[in-house]
Amino acid sequence: DRVTELLLQVLRLDAGDEEARLLLEQIFTAAGKTREIVRILEQGLGVTDPAPGTLAALHMRTRLVELYAQELGEIERATPHVEALLAIDPSHQLAREIAEKLLEVKGVAARAAAALSEAFALEGNAERVERYLAIELEHTRGSKRRDVLRRLGIIRHDKLGNPAGAF
Repeated sequence: DRVTELLLQVLRLDAGDEEARLLLEQIFTAAGKTREIVRILEQGLGVTDPAPGTLAALHMRTRLVELYAQELGEIERATPHVEALLAIDPSHQLAREIAEKLLEVKGVAARAAAALSEAFALEGNAERVERYLAIELEHTRGSKRRDVLRRLGIIRHDKLGNPAGAF
C-alpha cells in the first residue's frame, strides 16, 4: 500500500513518468483493480507536456481497449482508443477485432466503420473500404452523410470500376 501511494504521488508530480505508471499497472493488475488501471492509463494519455511517445501511447491505448472490451464489458468506451490505434497502426489486430464488434453498437457504429474504412484505405483494400463506408452511411445522419456518399462514390468509380454504383 505504501509503494502504491508513493507511485501515485510520483504520477501526481510527474504525470509523464512511464516507469511509475507501468509499476502501478502491475500492482493494480495483481490486485484486480481494473478501474484503477483504467484511471491511470487515461490520465497518462491526457498528459500534454510531455506527451507520451508513440510506443507508450500505443501500449496504453491497447491496454485500455483490452480492459474496456474484455474485462469491464464496456465496449463503447473503447471507441476513441480503437480509432486512435487504427490511426497509428492500421493493421492493429485487436483494434480491428473490437472495431468489428463496435459495428453492432448503434451509437458508435458510424465511428467504428469510419476508422475501419480509413485503416483499409491505407492498405489499399478498396472492397473493404467500400463495405465500411456503406456501413458508415447507414448510421450517419445530417450533413456528414454527404461526405460519406462522396467518398463512397469515388471509391466505387475510381477503384472498383463501378460507375453505376458510384452514381
